[in-house]
Amino acid sequence: MRRRREAGEFSGDEYVQAEGMSDWQPLDLVLRQGYVRPPPLPGAVASRSAGPNPVLVWTLIVFGAVVFVVIIAAFVRGIQRAVTVAQETQTRYLNMPRPDALAAATKPVVWTTNTLTEADAQKRAREFRIRQWVDGYQKRGERNPECDAEIVTFLQTWIARNYGGAAATNSLVLPAEGDKLATDANCTDPLALTAIASETQNRAVAIRCLQRALDTFPNSKHDAYPKFYADVILARYRTDHSLVSALDSSALQQLAACFSDGSFTPVDQQEIGEIFVNGWGDRFFERNGDAVCKIANDAGTNYQWLALTLEGQNEINLAWAARGSGYAETVTSSGWKGFSDHLAAARSDLTEAWCLQTNYPLAPRLMMTVALGDSGITEMRKWFDRTTIAQIDYPGAWTEMRWGLRPRWDGNLDAMLAFGRTAVATRRFDTDVPRKFIDSVNDVGAEMNLPRGHYLFGRADIWPQLQIIYSGYLNEPSQAPYRNGWRTSYAIIAYYAGKYDVSRAQLEALGWKPQRSILAEWNLDATLWPLEVAARGGPLGGKISVAETFYQNGDTAAALKRYKELNSNPDADGRTKEFIRRRLALLNEEQGMLPQQYRPTAIPMPSVTN
Repeated sequence: MRRRREAGEFSGDEYVQAEGMSDWQPLDLVLRQGYVRPPPLPGAVASRSAGPNPVLVWTLIVFGAVVFVVIIAAFVRGIQRAVTVAQETQTRYLNMPRPDALAAATKPVVWTTNTLTEADAQKRAREFRIRQWVDGYQKRGERNPECDAEIVTFLQTWIARNYGGAAATNSLVLPAEGDKLATDANCTDPLALTAIASETQNRAVAIRCLQRALDTFPNSKHDAYPKFYADVILARYRTDHSLVSALDSSALQQLAACFSDGSFTPVDQQEIGEIFVNGWGDRFFERNGDAVCKIANDAGTNYQWLALTLEGQNEINLAWAARGSGYAETVTSSGWKGFSDHLAAARSDLTEAWCLQTNYPLAPRLMMTVALGDSGITEMRKWFDRTTIAQIDYPGAWTEMRWGLRPRWDGNLDAMLAFGRTAVATRRFDTDVPRKFIDSVNDVGAEMNLPRGHYLFGRADIWPQLQIIYSGYLNEPSQAPYRNGWRTSYAIIAYYAGKYDVSRAQLEALGWKPQRSILAEWNLDATLWPLEVAARGGPLGGKISVAETFYQNGDTAAALKRYKELNSNPDADGRTKEFIRRRLALLNEEQGMLPQQYRPTAIPMPSVTN
């Protein structure tokens, strides 16, 4: 997950769940602090039995059987009462009145003409990396004519896929191209080998490329940044403490050199901060926080914002290390003191950083974490506003605010949904902000412990907001390049909301070619699912849904009976007929019979461009 987060496949807003647990926690929080587990259940106490006399044994057996039945009956009634009480308690807990949380959740989002968006941040990040990688290779690399053009294309596409740009539409398959260049004897430039290591899906190839790069960097003309990157990334693959320590030591030397050789400039402070707090350097920073902060401080007054922000993040890390990740009742008095002292230091550093650069979102975003730990939801919202005035769609601000509105912190279900509606009310469809409502809905579902595959999308107070969201994105000019993705997502959400006519309309607008990558995220069959939507949203939709209910509930005989009846219905269109035919084939196969007339026919699926 860390690798995919660093590659941009995850935004950090996603929620993850540890195996065997019912709780969902934000990806970035888990990557930063670890999954906070509840205390283990006490083990069962072993019982002992005795009694050698046969008469007594049989007497006790008969008597015990009667008592056992009585006890079991009482136990079942007790369990039923306990479940009812637990459900009522959970409902009260999830809906506990929290007026401060509701006020914080419903306050309108404010922005100015100077407020940036993620698109602006991506542009800044792209320019930084083009300078480090593409320009670095072209100016200082070993440009072997046998592979030079391939390496330049690889680097340009690599950056564009993660940070935007025209090269993102390149047909190049980066992992395959990386594997090819890794085995090319002509590809010896250490910067290129470092970039290749970041894209290959083969662990052994990545380690080999990074080690080759680090062996040849000393004899190259490259600046310190790619060397620093190679040290940090290789340390992620190492488990031996001494090897990691050696790589960290080298990385710290290269980091210091980045400030002196021109790799870093004062205008890069935001990018450097993002690398250590939210990017590929976060674990390196956790291990070496004090040393990194000293290097930033030694860089001088031109890097004062960066030094203060990193000091603040380091204090937050130390606060959680002192407290531990367990429940509040497990924290020692010294743990609480350390937590409080470090958060106070973080507050001082981050407030000063924000005063220096109010248009940088990272410091106020980190202050939201401080507020969550030592004050409450009202102050969290103050720093949320300061973050979003700098960048309205700064991902971490929205994630942290949603987390603070959870019942376990300062909020309740009403506040969680209200915050989602606040996001929709911005109507900033040029950003990801209105879509945050869907994240809030999923948060509520997680708090309610909904079964896997069950969603709240069809609820009367939720579905209208979803219609506003998708209508807004589909009509937003800046979203035109992503319209097929929005339609695919809309079709899926409508399907789970039970709005099959809307789902079908979106698939029709797509020419029945939904984006397969989005279907895969929902574990939907790219071949069968569109046929199911066509059937549910067509003239036989009601009857198909009844048959599907029997099928999903495991009543194969009832489902088979109804699908056989539907198979001869003249009102079925082509896709509905094909769905019925495939369901019949599956149902007959489950019952151990597969008549020829019900065997599915293969329908070639058109290729889909993601």
